Amino acid sequence: MKQLFLIFNLWGMVFMLSSCSPTENKDKQVPFVKIDTVKTFATVCEVSYPGIIKPEDNLSLAFKVNGQLVDVLDTEGMFIKKGTLIASIDAHDYEVQFNAAEAAWQQAKKEFARITELYQAKTVSPNDYEKTEAVFKQVEAKYQAAKDALSYTELRAPFDGYIQNIYHHRKEIVQAGTPIVCFISANRFEVEINIPVQYYKKQMKHNGAKLLVDNQTIEIQMKSIGRQANVNQLYKMRFVVPQLNPSQYLTAGMSCNVILAYDEGQNNSTDIPVSAIYKMNGKSCVWKVESDMKVHQVPVSILKINHTCATVSGLKNNDRIVITGINELTEGQAVEKMPSVSDTNIGNML
Repeated sequence: MKQLFLIFNLWGMVFMLSSCSPTENKDKQVPFVKIDTVKTFATVCEVSYPGIIKPEDNLSLAFKVNGQLVDVLDTEGMFIKKGTLIASIDAHDYEVQFNAAEAAWQQAKKEFARITELYQAKTVSPNDYEKTEAVFKQVEAKYQAAKDALSYTELRAPFDGYIQNIYHHRKEIVQAGTPIVCFISANRFEVEINIPVQYYKKQMKHNGAKLLVDNQTIEIQMKSIGRQANVNQLYKMRFVVPQLNPSQYLTAGMSCNVILAYDEGQNNSTDIPVSAIYKMNGKSCVWKVESDMKVHQVPVSILKINHTCATVSGLKNNDRIVITGINELTEGQAVEKMPSVSDTNIGNML
């Protein structure tokens, strides 16, 4: 009887242990994994083109009136400040015309003032007043034209710059509009490149440009782009170079490279550890952790990969993914985040 009682007790203990073990085993099956939060960025493609640095302003300066050159700065490459006299023509005839016009204007001005007083006193008819006013305006216009013509006998620098070329010299007779010198701006540059049609079509995706010259990189801004290709099926692009500091020395005519950046599509990409990626049915996938701490399979496209990191698309900003222990997981499985290791308690020894 005692033996039967002991056997019965042993079977009861086994039953109790077996009834408790599934819950304990279930708790042990929830794995600890390392979770990382995704930060996406726009995928940008960069293309380099050769270019030429040019002055922002390249002008052929000319007189607005005819005459004989009496003075001209004849040193090519000379730097001059804004307002400096570059050239002048014989102003004698223009001074005579100006003096005559000024005398006529002074007389007409006095006459008009006198008629105005009489008109206000109602001793002159409105018709006489209007005739005198018309004559005064005609004389005043001739006076202003003679004054302008006299000022046009001098050619001054419109901005700080350099004399690039000289086309005429002293004693020569020049006509109005004939170029006298070529004048270029100083320390104000632009860059010109030519791009093929496939990149011309990507202008809506343009994402900035950089100038690379003498191992220096300078941010530049697009100024214009041609709307018709040249005989080589290339489109001209021009960029403005910002004001530079003395260490960034540029001169017109220098060769350079312009790096254009383009947004590649609307899909965002992100860098994730290679350890987060696994293959399923020939596709690259990662485990995404939802708010309920269950994992779900998400396919990704690998754009670039190195030893430890991969650039992929297919994830959204702030998505959480598993980056360790991925081969032991199944769809919909619950996971727990691995606790972070304290910097002062390495190995959890304390």
